[in-house]
Amino acid sequence: MIRKITFIMFLTCGAIGAWALPPVLTYNGSAGGDWFASGVWLDEAGVTTSWQDGSVAVITNLNVALTANAVVYGFRPHMTSVHYISGIGKLTIGAGGIYKTGTGEFNVGCAGGLHLSDSQAWTAPSGGLVCIDGLKQLTAADGVVLTGDGSTVLRMHAGGGLSSNTTIRVTESAYFSLAADGSMGSAAIILDGVGNRLTADSGFVFADSRFGSQLTLRNGASMACASNTYSLEAISVDAPSTLAVSSVTGTSLTFARTNTTFDVSNGASLQVSLPLLNGSGIASAVRKTGTGILLLNAANTFS
Repeated sequence: MIRKITFIMFLTCGAIGAWALPPVLTYNGSAGGDWFASGVWLDEAGVTTSWQDGSVAVITNLNVALTANAVVYGFRPHMTSVHYISGIGKLTIGAGGIYKTGTGEFNVGCAGGLHLSDSQAWTAPSGGLVCIDGLKQLTAADGVVLTGDGSTVLRMHAGGGLSSNTTIRVTESAYFSLAADGSMGSAAIILDGVGNRLTADSGFVFADSRFGSQLTLRNGASMACASNTYSLEAISVDAPSTLAVSSVTGTSLTFARTNTTFDVSNGASLQVSLPLLNGSGIASAVRKTGTGILLLNAANTFS
């Protein structure tokens, strides 16, 4: 009797483990079609079905319209050109994140915005954009960490919404691309790893509620500006993994505060190779903290 009970319990646990795996559904509808139309998805056996919230969504080179709110565990788009999730709904993505293949663009521009319910990665091993487009709101549950990795270009043309309890980390060969009129909210931003991890369009303002509440360049991460304004209190630079040199390059960086701190930790160096300018009516000053090295390599006009 004991052996029989044990065997039954094993089968039950195995079944629970299988049930816990999210289903994978592949969109098989028309270009620009309704996400929730009957029978426009295929299950893993190729059988026609309708959308089930909590599934992994596979979409290949098609635009799809959300006519209501949808919850996906993760996305597996394959894009070789520019395609959108549009419509009136709100899209929620869980821990499965986004894994985009192909060199094209995957854009989320649905009117209800994008919500991240769990920490996740956005990965594009072949490059190309993963974009929040159309100034739609980007929100996340408290404590969520969004990691951009692979060769992903995280194009942020969002309409704000991230709180200071969230973190965005950009690493490997991925980088941020910031639209001039975009806004992400107040997340902590960590650029991590040797190489350029951020580019900003001319006119973008690095400010709390626009870019994030804090910026850290880590392990040799660098950023490239156009003509931008900086109004955060500080730029933090550290290298906990190894001795590393970060850089800030571009056209110019205008300070919107009277005091801006470069906090450079031991083992880290920061080379600022673009002009630092006074904002309108502001006599700006640079303050350096930490035991690392700060080099100002351009002709600056700040006070």
